[in-house]
Amino acid sequence: MPINRTGLPHAAASTSQTEEASTSQAQASRPLPDPLRAQIEQDERFDRLSSIPRDLRREIVRRLEPRSMARLGSTSREMAPVAREEMQAFMDRNPCYDLLTDFGEIGSGERLRAALHAVTHFPYPADQDRSEQILRRYGRLAARIPSLPRAQRFEAFTAV
Repeated sequence: MPINRTGLPHAAASTSQTEEASTSQAQASRPLPDPLRAQIEQDERFDRLSSIPRDLRREIVRRLEPRSMARLGSTSREMAPVAREEMQAFMDRNPCYDLLTDFGEIGSGERLRAALHAVTHFPYPADQDRSEQILRRYGRLAARIPSLPRAQRFEAFTAV
């Protein structure tokens, strides 16, 4: 029996090639699952955010790690109004509260981004102009940029 390049007898090599060909044809004939549909079903099953529009839900899921998703999914929707009421009561008691004092020293670009996020999403008292308060606090944060390490200043500047 002649020996081919693989070192196998020709008859053995030809049967394995036939088996490989039939296996690949069988795999090709099966319909492939739609990965987008499977991802959407998994998102709806596990993220507990099904009432949110699909694109927004995907963006949230992409940004959060699994542990954060578990906490978010287990948080009661009834807690949000209670938290808003408590925050409004706090703001009524402390109308001159400055959020940036809680951040203290801003020594990194990451800490500056966190402060920017907090300033943007902080509930200000109803009698104050929200845009004006945000701009003032952004200005105060921008004044702290020179104290950051040189490598992080440009990134912090673009974040502001």
